[in-house]
Amino acid sequence: MRVRASLRLRRKPDSAHTPGEQVDAAADELKAEGFTVLRAGRTAISVEAEPDVFRRALGVDVEPGQSLVVALEKPESPLADLVDLLEITPKPNFFTAS
Repeated sequence: MRVRASLRLRRKPDSAHTPGEQVDAAADELKAEGFTVLRAGRTAISVEAEPDVFRRALGVDVEPGQSLVVALEKPESPLADLVDLLEITPKPNFFTAS
């Protein structure tokens, strides 16, 4: 089962690229690692992937339905220079009156 998450992009103020170009480059790299990019903003990208993609690309074990916020400081991660925070918020359960 696929997991949706928000990935905060690492700031690169000394980059020669504009913030928009940095977001586009990060989205392309995430796609290359197996993520589906759902939405890209100025500071974060929403993605979806199987749990094994998160484990391989970010070094984080995730499970469907799990709430999780993790600071990504693992230098062995292929995306360590792009992403510094992972946040997963599951869909809410709405209750109805019987």
